[in-house]
Amino acid sequence: MESIEDIQALFSGIQLADPSEHRWYIEPVPSLASSRILLSRGPHPGDYCLFIKGPLRSFGRLPSLASIEHKEDAKDAITGETFPALRISAPRIPQGNPAVTHIVYELIRQIGEDPEVDNASLIRRVVWILEILGRKGAPMSPENQRGLAAECLLLSQLLTRGREIGVGPEAVIDKWVRGRRDFFGGGIAIEVKATSYNVRRHHISSLGQLDKDDDSEKVFIYSVGLRHDPSTLRCLPDYLQAVEEQLAAPSGNPLPAAQEAFERNLASAGYDSSHEGLYRSGEGILQNTVLPPRLFRVEGLDRLTISSFKNDQLPSGVVSVSYDIEIFSEPLSLSAMNEILDSLMVDGA
Repeated sequence: MESIEDIQALFSGIQLADPSEHRWYIEPVPSLASSRILLSRGPHPGDYCLFIKGPLRSFGRLPSLASIEHKEDAKDAITGETFPALRISAPRIPQGNPAVTHIVYELIRQIGEDPEVDNASLIRRVVWILEILGRKGAPMSPENQRGLAAECLLLSQLLTRGREIGVGPEAVIDKWVRGRRDFFGGGIAIEVKATSYNVRRHHISSLGQLDKDDDSEKVFIYSVGLRHDPSTLRCLPDYLQAVEEQLAAPSGNPLPAAQEAFERNLASAGYDSSHEGLYRSGEGILQNTVLPPRLFRVEGLDRLTISSFKNDQLPSGVVSVSYDIEIFSEPLSLSAMNEILDSLMVDGA
């Protein structure tokens, strides 16, 4: 069995990773009969990391720890082999690399004692030492996951439509403002709402959320049915990936400015890519075919406004008001919806 010093020497001799194509220069552990544990180094700058081969489901429920992420497409930079594996990376702290070295030592010890141990059992046996990586912040709630997935559905639709009318991804991503409005451009404001019900029932966070900022503004609700469901494997990272794949030039070259804007908005929504394994190991997010994505004009909807209260004032002692609204009106036709999306992108470009 390798000593701590032997493991450090193995890490030191590994070439730095090439993250542009998910390629890793890897070194198997000599004392293990199989290449189940692979050592590598990341690009920032030479952080130690290790791979435990296996599909995501083989690891069971992963602990909510920093620097743990499952990769379906890790690639050996030398052989070109692509394989699924759990990646454990050194945290960006002075003792990050020594921490990963000790984790590798414990994994080698456990597998040496029980070569047939399955991945889920292996993780349970070493979780005590994985704690040195540090705990993650909490992952997004199911409700917030559905909300972000809905925003990505509209963003994907805008990117597709943008290509048809000659608007590039950089201009489209700029309309995803995630501030006072979810999307805004050219006097068009769109609030994105996801519902897990079988009717278009949505939560409105304040009396003014759907109000126009000025007389020229037009406000719409983008409504879609989404629910967490074990019958689907499509989860939040897949909705994000559908957007990322469109953030490229016609030549296929990536657009760094668009990608950076996308990542900033993901962060503002509370998404942390280090939680990807947790999102993928839970229930997927299923689109409700009864409630496909549709656009509704806020004007004319039955909803609460300040004028709903006596003397246009909230009752004494009421600080704020939120409520649920159920939409019964007809959505815009698909052609009318495209006209609104075009106005948002073109007039706001």
